[in-house]
Amino acid sequence: MSPVVASLCSSLLTVSFALPLPGRCSTGTPDGPKHNHTHVEVNATEQEIIQTALDGKLLDAENMLEKVISAEKDNAKKIDLYYMLAALEKMQEKSGEARRHLEMVLHHQPPAIDSAGQLRHALLLKRIGDCYYGERKYHDALASYNAALIISAALPTGSRILADLYESAMGILMIEKRYSDAQGYGEKFLAVARERANSGLWDDAGILFWAQLQMLNLYRHMKNPPDEEPIRQQVSASIDKLMNYRFGLESHGKLPPLSERKEIFEKHYINEFAPQSAAEYIWLAGEFRLRTLPVIGWLPTQSPARGAILCVHGLGLDNQAFTPFGLKMSSRGYAVYAMDVRGFGAWLTTPGQEDLRLNEAVNDVGNILGLISQRHGGVPIYLLGESMGGAIALRAGARFSKDLHGVISSVPSAERFQAKKMGLAVAVHFLKNPNKPFRVGDMVVQQASAIPQVREAWHDDLKAKMEMSPKELMRFAVFMRETKFACAKLNDLPVFFVQGLKDKLVKPKGTYELFEAVGSKDKNLFIIGSEEHLIFETFKQSGMLLESLSSWMDRHAESKPDTLSAAASKTGASPQVPGNSGNTAAPSSDSLDRWEPASSSAKLQAGQPVSTEMPVDPSTSKKRSKRKNNSSKNTSGQ
Repeated sequence: MSPVVASLCSSLLTVSFALPLPGRCSTGTPDGPKHNHTHVEVNATEQEIIQTALDGKLLDAENMLEKVISAEKDNAKKIDLYYMLAALEKMQEKSGEARRHLEMVLHHQPPAIDSAGQLRHALLLKRIGDCYYGERKYHDALASYNAALIISAALPTGSRILADLYESAMGILMIEKRYSDAQGYGEKFLAVARERANSGLWDDAGILFWAQLQMLNLYRHMKNPPDEEPIRQQVSASIDKLMNYRFGLESHGKLPPLSERKEIFEKHYINEFAPQSAAEYIWLAGEFRLRTLPVIGWLPTQSPARGAILCVHGLGLDNQAFTPFGLKMSSRGYAVYAMDVRGFGAWLTTPGQEDLRLNEAVNDVGNILGLISQRHGGVPIYLLGESMGGAIALRAGARFSKDLHGVISSVPSAERFQAKKMGLAVAVHFLKNPNKPFRVGDMVVQQASAIPQVREAWHDDLKAKMEMSPKELMRFAVFMRETKFACAKLNDLPVFFVQGLKDKLVKPKGTYELFEAVGSKDKNLFIIGSEEHLIFETFKQSGMLLESLSSWMDRHAESKPDTLSAAASKTGASPQVPGNSGNTAAPSSDSLDRWEPASSSAKLQAGQPVSTEMPVDPSTSKKRSKRKNNSSKNTSGQ
């Protein structure tokens, strides 16, 4: 089923609402459209087509609509049906066909004599640009976006379409590395976002954050950028505000599940554009992008925290995969954060940032470590990654060792089962089109877990990335294999490796080789006989593993006093010691009185039980796959 169409029927019938930020209340953007519900009549034929699409049969819905078009005698109605057909084609990623039908609609578009007409005309041009973008014809896409901006010039300065157009144009120019040209669009995007943020709504605050973050990304690519410190401070303030809001909601059971949040913001988005037909509704539902945070976290109730953990997810997943682990470890007194790797999660809805960028993800780790240090005043910080994230953690650990007390790397092996099968698929698709994504997620999910609940959750994850291009997969393979060279640079940082013996995705041998390649003498290898590939990014973690990990972190908490002092000096705070009250903790319930969203929350469902396991001796790696119960060994001698 397409998630784009799945919420369409409720969008047609339900009044919209949005989440207000604390202390702010507004019904709309200043001088812009109000967020009122718009009712659209849907005839029986349209209802049947929409229901077919809702059932996941997009091609059948497309064929039904083509028959209706061929029988339609009224030219005006036929044009509107072509508009709907283009929407269904775009949902199936048939960008070229959708664009040709949109151009037909544009040819019959009446003159834009008022603001409503200007908005419809601008949306049509933007959609043509989006189709060009989907075809990776960036020059034509930018021309369409510029044409839409000309039409939109008379619209209110806080109009959502202006934000979307400026961001899309900026994204194209960043892809093409035309950073100086991108700056003008970025500044206009930021200006629109600032005006929208006056509404006090959570999604408008999110748009402002992403505008600020994109400007910061741009400055860091420019040869002669403006002073980035002011925008860096703005990004830090915005993410701090949004994370605190999210922390507060989740810690008091008031954070709706992601699917419910999507429905809330989607209705808000659709109603702001006041669609006048079913075709416009379908287009808006397809264009809606759920903007989430690239960093989320879970705070302990105690202050100061025992330590802080930054988590990096595996291929295809996103930061939410660490939610059960984050909740569990925050209950143990740790502040837990999880980031989205470039090209995954929140970055998928950011124009120009959809492709995998692993080296930039390593840079992001360093920036987020600085943010965590500011929030927690120098508590020990650990970097944890799983699978792809495990490799990123090893590389980032070597680069930012002075900012860390240790690295936890779970299943980082580059040696994969069924590698030839995947390699053949990549080769075939590379010959067809090296830049066109194809679906690889199903194979990864099948190998990563045999637990139906885990597979279902992965497939249903609205932020999961199930498709990647051959070029992305080739870059991923090279990155994973070259991680071994980074391990040799981990000379003075404690490292904790984890590997499951029931892993059907990566070969344990590769993890053992990385363990041996680490230069540090203070390293541990924790092998779990009963675990699959996903160990930290699943519903329930091994109790023995969490106990061992907690003990390991506590044992290394006091090992870097110089780093603690340095981190504290950056924030003007003293190093955290027991009894200090300068640490960030979960907001109190009193501070959440105005923050309750207009929807019910749902409790986290329990996962499948995990079998009891024992760690094994890393000194006998050649015999590990045949053993189930052995004793652990600490190679640091502590």
